[in-house]
Amino acid sequence: MERLALDQRQLRSMILDGSALWHHLELVERTGSTNADLIAGAGAEHFPLGSILIAEEQFAGRGRLDRSWTAPPRSGLAVSVLIASPSNLEATLVPLLVGIAAVRAIRARAGLSKPERAVLKWPNDVMIDDGKVGGVLTHQIAVAGKKAIVAGLGLNISLTSDELPIPSATSLQIEGARELDRSVYLAAFLRELENMLLHPRTDSLIAEYTSLSSTIGREVLVELPGMKKHRGIATSIDLSGALVLADGYVVSAGDVVHLR
Repeated sequence: MERLALDQRQLRSMILDGSALWHHLELVERTGSTNADLIAGAGAEHFPLGSILIAEEQFAGRGRLDRSWTAPPRSGLAVSVLIASPSNLEATLVPLLVGIAAVRAIRARAGLSKPERAVLKWPNDVMIDDGKVGGVLTHQIAVAGKKAIVAGLGLNISLTSDELPIPSATSLQIEGARELDRSVYLAAFLRELENMLLHPRTDSLIAEYTSLSSTIGREVLVELPGMKKHRGIATSIDLSGALVLADGYVVSAGDVVHLR
């Protein structure tokens, strides 16, 4: 399978021109982790606020709980952004916002016969039905004494079944997407992310996340630190982005397993 390289000049034109948020875009052939690179260089002249870093290949990408996230070169998106922490939005809501932007881009661009199959699994998984097609990871940092956030998205686009890292993963190609051009998804995702970050509203964000969630309304098993577990029906997302169960139990961090 021929996988075309991204074009940095084209991406800069598509994404930076006319943008009120994005000021710098860099494309690298290979790196350990785009999130780690932005954290290390945050605030320096090379990576100012509003920076976007894309890698054709990540060999040490990480997900939640320090899990690895890898994919063949040019088979998906590995992108991270550096933004100022929104002044009127809890930083804990940013991962949800990034997930919404990713699902919006997939539903608008993938050409799936049923776009509504693209959903979100709390807290940071992008799904097609029950298959994980992507993930979000954010870090709160300081830049020149001010709060900032590095947010990363990994998205499987053209991976084949033989290339999937785990059985529960999937890709847009496997799920029948007609669009496999990575630049299309990248531009759409960053456009949606910019629109949401420039006009953030907690109530509308939570309402949209709830409408896109495959977790709300499901019986779940929450796996917590220290081998603890809690079972219940997921009913809502609170104002901090935490998952609320029917018995009043609030989960701010933990692995969630959907029970059938």
